[in-house]
Amino acid sequence: MVIRLKQSVDALAERVVRKASEYPRIGVALWICHNGSAHVVPVKDSVLSGPGTAEPCLLIGHYRTPCEPENIVEDIEWVVRAVHMGRPH
Repeated sequence: MVIRLKQSVDALAERVVRKASEYPRIGVALWICHNGSAHVVPVKDSVLSGPGTAEPCLLIGHYRTPCEPENIVEDIEWVVRAVHMGRPH
């Protein structure tokens, strides 16, 4: 399986940082779906149930402020590489 993100990894990492600052106490979860869409949602709404889409998605991580875009980029790249190699689901 190949995941092609609909936005750049750097832009997505910045989006996570911005959204995490909106929810400093609970943080946000980053989900990337197989169709390439990404969802950044408050943890209370998503960790157990997923992002609420019909598309299969992978949980990339849970982020709280302060979080660094570089760490988020590493997480995204690791998961995308692993999926390309056929490992996690």
